[in-house]
Amino acid sequence: LAKNGSTASCIGKVLMFSENATISDVLEETYHFMQNINKVNSNKPMKELLLLNEIDAQEYLLSVADKYRIPESELTVTRKNLEDYKKALEKYYEDFK
Repeated sequence: LAKNGSTASCIGKVLMFSENATISDVLEETYHFMQNINKVNSNKPMKELLLLNEIDAQEYLLSVADKYRIPESELTVTRKNLEDYKKALEKYYEDFK
């Protein structure tokens, strides 16, 4: 994790968290874990799968913000990430036109 500058990661069916992982980190990577188990978007090319799953995970975080008391500082990052992933997906689709 430290080598990649991460505090949390989901690789296939393995979850890893550093001791300074945020609430959002834990929730997002757990969500990705379930996406992997359920093979969400597995019929898509890898780049599209990753973008769709990231968008879904960011939207999930926003939907459970109150329930898990996600701090506003983390929500600001989540909103920015969601915007960036949506733009990247739009560009991905435009490249195929």
